[in-house]
Amino acid sequence: MVGFGMVLRDDAGQFIASSTRTRSGLFSAKECEALGLIEAISWVSSLGYKKVNFEVDAKMVVDACLSFAVDYAEFGSLVSHARMLLQQEMDFSLSLGGS
Repeated sequence: MVGFGMVLRDDAGQFIASSTRTRSGLFSAKECEALGLIEAISWVSSLGYKKVNFEVDAKMVVDACLSFAVDYAEFGSLVSHARMLLQQEMDFSLSLGGS
């Protein structure tokens, strides 16, 4: 089982909300990071937010989502799903965040 934590902040960095999710299964670290992004996008979408920058601390996930490379492994499938969710909303973007 893996867990994900998400924090929603406004453009001034002020706390708005937080959430956690769990998922059963065995996943690599990079797969967990991609799943966390998918969960965050789904959560923010369900709250009705339309302009969001997702800051992810996993460079490999950001790079994979912003590239056009095709990866047929599980990680690639998760990245494709995250990329599709990001593209559904015109004002959703992705960047590498600091710790």
